[in-house]
Amino acid sequence: MRRGIQLHILCLMLAAGVLLGACAAKPDQGVYGELCDAYNAFAQTGREHLGFMLEATFRDEDSGETGTLYYMQGDAKYDKDADLAWQKFTATLLAATYNAEEYYQNGKKMHIESGETYELDAPNQTFFGAFPYCKATLPAFADVQTLTVESNGDAALYTLTASVGQKELLELWQLDLYTLAGVVVPNREKETFGDVTYTFSVKDGKVSSLTVKLTASIYETPAYTPGFTPDDENYRLDLHLTAQISVKASGDAVEIPTYSEANE
Repeated sequence: MRRGIQLHILCLMLAAGVLLGACAAKPDQGVYGELCDAYNAFAQTGREHLGFMLEATFRDEDSGETGTLYYMQGDAKYDKDADLAWQKFTATLLAATYNAEEYYQNGKKMHIESGETYELDAPNQTFFGAFPYCKATLPAFADVQTLTVESNGDAALYTLTASVGQKELLELWQLDLYTLAGVVVPNREKETFGDVTYTFSVKDGKVSSLTVKLTASIYETPAYTPGFTPDDENYRLDLHLTAQISVKASGDAVEIPTYSEANE
């Protein structure tokens, strides 16, 4: 990790207390079609119980160790037709960890954290358009670089790479990488992204779990020093991002807690 951004991260920790080469074979469109059918069955389910995880890590160049900027793991239950959802999760931002529970109904979200309850407006499209309720868009076949499928017990494991969609994923995950890294003056013109890797586990014709991985390099704008031209690479931070969703139950088997029931 470059020292300019590393210093920001260390300070923030203290303050907190705490996705082949040019000769690769073209992807098989028939395999892609199978994956599309399984993914659509997964993405269009309106009532589910999900397990989810979201993580942003970096590698410290000095120590060689991996550091975590952000980590969130939890469960979510929802019914889009009923405009109803619940989730409970643990999140770590740098060194600060907190637990939260949320109830959503009819455009209102009740966020409970540290014994305090906050009522927030949350329009249906905005709420269900974010992770984990929205599960990412399957890349178009024209954008697929590699696609493989193999058996994994009673499931099929599809692995797909694509070079597009990185910024859309960050919006879906609601991650601002510069804020996470404590970058005060970003140099967004230099930011780069690696390919996105999607891994789908398919069982009984439907995706049962999804893992998405991508890398990003972000830059900080160094302070101006007369007569000195800094090396931009010294102000670069390489991030590794992972999101996972697994289906625990679907349909009428999913019972969704409501805020009113929890407070009776």
